[in-house]
Amino acid sequence: MILALATICTIVSVVGLIISPYWGILFTLMAKPIIDVTWNCSFGGVNLLEIVGIAFPLLLLPRLSARCQSVSINNEIRWLAIGYLASYSMGSVTLALHGNHHLLGELLLRSLNGYLGFFLFACFYQDRKGFKILLLSLLIAGIFPVVMGLYQSATGIIWQQRQTVGLIRRVGLYHDGFNMRLYGFQTLAVILLYRSCFTPARKFWDLLLFAYAVGWLYVVFNLYSKAANLILVVWWITWSILRSKLHYLLWGSISLGVLWVVPGSPIRQALETLFSKEIAFSSGDLEDNRRVLAGRGFIWEQCWENWKRQDPEHKILGTGASPGTHNEFLRILFSAGLLGLIINIVVLTGTCLVLLKLIRSRGSAVDIIALMVFQMWLVDCTGLHPGLYPTYQWFVWGIIGLAIGSTQRVHKVAVTNVPNAPRWPSRIEKELVGHNFLGYES
Repeated sequence: MILALATICTIVSVVGLIISPYWGILFTLMAKPIIDVTWNCSFGGVNLLEIVGIAFPLLLLPRLSARCQSVSINNEIRWLAIGYLASYSMGSVTLALHGNHHLLGELLLRSLNGYLGFFLFACFYQDRKGFKILLLSLLIAGIFPVVMGLYQSATGIIWQQRQTVGLIRRVGLYHDGFNMRLYGFQTLAVILLYRSCFTPARKFWDLLLFAYAVGWLYVVFNLYSKAANLILVVWWITWSILRSKLHYLLWGSISLGVLWVVPGSPIRQALETLFSKEIAFSSGDLEDNRRVLAGRGFIWEQCWENWKRQDPEHKILGTGASPGTHNEFLRILFSAGLLGLIINIVVLTGTCLVLLKLIRSRGSAVDIIALMVFQMWLVDCTGLHPGLYPTYQWFVWGIIGLAIGSTQRVHKVAVTNVPNAPRWPSRIEKELVGHNFLGYES
């Protein structure tokens, strides 16, 4: 049943991308959580995830190229996107020289998915109507995985047996917890955006969004991911401070404190178990720091030793391969070499500086969420490989590109700095900012 539904979703997504990129992108974003459950199913050696991962960049590249000519896309996005593409595809030189065409095509397609992300939302969904439809589509995308997560928690059904330090991760029908966690954080970020930019007219919808967020927080927590817990804390602090909602910090701290001291608290027990090695290391009971972070230190050490044994050509340009390093920067070092890693660090540094500049000068909800998803990317780069997941790249770089893409036009008029200014800009102000509403709140 799920396989049939995922197959239909894949066909509709591909056809939609051919007929109308605007609606094809939206449907692909909504259908991807369903398609991802077919990771272990293949047809003639190709699975549905690969079909979408291949069709998405190949079908959108020419359409986006034409769209960028009619939509004002600033140079900051262009340079960051080009730098990102170069940093991830540098190993293609080595693969081309050695005639490894299969890995070459795979590497270029993965790199193109990230490159497209920078333009994806900025090209099609900058006006108020399109932005709202985009957010609603992403909200719909989170329904299937959260229902699956809540269902397995309520029934005790475990489809995939995944464990960490003795805790069973409820990953649903996905390969591991990464997919579930991605869609959880994607939905939480979109809820914050929608609530900030389009305040629901009825209290019922407000309460529904709140319940949706609580459901996802429960599902994400039950994945027992150290990175997920860190991201939640970082997001909570960032949103509270940059949105001047310091009472969120106060009430959140009180709530967590109460949950922590309650006798037999399942949250406390789970966190103490999850971070048992880190707690033991900090107290001196565990001397080998390689055992923290689920023993990733051993993997990193071995990968570093393997890289040092590479010949100079591979050290500089990379091998094009993607070993399981459990660290995105180490993976780039292997795949794209020193040159690719340096370019990637420059791109990430430039992205951070641009986002901080936006927050300082404008500080809209979109800017803050863009910084938050960038923080999520950096955290996941430490212990995972976010650059290998097309959906992750579409969302993170799509939101960041959307924030950066509205910079020049929104900065022409700073309505929030005008005394007694209306909550929405006047007709003249709308014309000056090119009908871009992303810098304002309803």
